[in-house]
Amino acid sequence: MGKVLSGLFLGFGYLYIFFKPKRQAFHDILAKTVVIETKKPNLSQKILKIFLISLIVIIQLIKIFTISKFFYRFHTEEEKINLIESIEENIKILNLINTCPEKTVFESKLNQICQNEFNTKTSHCMFNHLDLKKLKLIEKELESAISQCAQYR
Repeated sequence: MGKVLSGLFLGFGYLYIFFKPKRQAFHDILAKTVVIETKKPNLSQKILKIFLISLIVIIQLIKIFTISKFFYRFHTEEEKINLIESIEENIKILNLINTCPEKTVFESKLNQICQNEFNTKTSHCMFNHLDLKKLKLIEKELESAISQCAQYR
């Protein structure tokens, strides 16, 4: 159990050996144990120890990077799904409005985005393949069009 705690937080528990006079890692301090070396380690053994500790720290950094990247991607995908749902609902609202100059302007902008991204018309535009930046732009333009059309009436 103590070695798990030493490995947490980038392996800093193992780095204690460089700062403690008795060369105890965090798990040694918790267990109240001391490692007794009968021979002084030679240079190659010291280098090996430093390499292994460095490797542990690098592995911990990789774990943290991977986990944070996963959570960022998950949050981005969730935001993207919410934006797509909002856009689809707002398009339905805009389609209920018969005549409004802003509706035509928005439709042409959306057609242009879809044409540039997928080489297709709006009815075949795949919002889930657009990046977050473009989705936010579409949502902003759509909300502006709805607002302008509401004032137009």
